[in-house]
Amino acid sequence: MKEIGEYLRQAREEKNISIKDVQEATKISMRYLEAIERGDFNGIPGEVYCKGFIANYAIAIGLDPQYVLQRYHQIKTEQEEQERQIQLEQAVVQKYNPTITLRWSKEVYLTVATSLIGLLLIFSCIFPTVQYKEVNDVFSSRKPEVKLSDDNQSPQPYPITVYAVFSDRVWILVKSDGNYLYTKDGVTFNGSTSKQLWTAQKELEVQVGNPMAVKLNFNGKNLGRLGDKGKEVVLKFTPNGLITP
Repeated sequence: MKEIGEYLRQAREEKNISIKDVQEATKISMRYLEAIERGDFNGIPGEVYCKGFIANYAIAIGLDPQYVLQRYHQIKTEQEEQERQIQLEQAVVQKYNPTITLRWSKEVYLTVATSLIGLLLIFSCIFPTVQYKEVNDVFSSRKPEVKLSDDNQSPQPYPITVYAVFSDRVWILVKSDGNYLYTKDGVTFNGSTSKQLWTAQKELEVQVGNPMAVKLNFNGKNLGRLGDKGKEVVLKFTPNGLITP
């Protein structure tokens, strides 16, 4: 997963955006932002938080959050499949001859390591002037810039995907599949922190303190203004749609 973190970090630096600027825009703890840039997603408490943090980091630096989430999901799925295959192979070996499992593992690792070293030596001899490609090559087909609009109709990365666009100061409390995305007391955004993205698998609950200052887009459908200024509203979303409060 390091390529995702490196991709985001490089994009941030190319745009001359500091990590503190990202923290102020997203309200995400600095230690989690640093973990994202290292690709250390195990340091983030839960998949719900991880997806939300990645999406809003991307928005804060002007990237397409859906694209980044899709790449994250693809890489995560590939890694999980590789790990599953390794476990299956080891289980087969252990089933038929459990006494050789440890020796077999060591021999496999030694063979792979030796082969890699040999390939690196050959490569360095044949292509001495070749430079290491930037991590951005992994995302060669990416759409780096994002303009969130009310008419965003592109495919959604998760069953529940909600974009929020703020025009004024507003207090927000968000729960994704039962987990608070920020804190249980909510956070305050303003017009300078103009966009956020929230995702969920089963249910997303959004409590808004100033609905007049928020526009929502749910799974590509514009919901417009949510209500009158200063009148708190609570919205619940499922994959089937908005549950009217």
